[in-house]
Amino acid sequence: ATVLASLPYFIAGFADQPANVANSFDYSGPIWLWNSLVGVGHALMALVVFLFFALATKSFRTGTISTATSAELFEGVNG
Repeated sequence: ATVLASLPYFIAGFADQPANVANSFDYSGPIWLWNSLVGVGHALMALVVFLFFALATKSFRTGTISTATSAELFEGVNG
């Protein structure tokens, strides 16, 4: 999500899109494509943040606290 939110602008920068003006510049590249990909990346990042808080809230509401030690967790992973 983070890469999708920023990488298209890096690609546009390498394609000689000026960074110091917001409009009225001559650029033959697909500006709409870069802006669309960045918008999708930001929407995906917002979804990730929302889902993290939803999962954290669900976990906090159950009230169960893990008391496993690191040795027990290691044994559980290795079977």
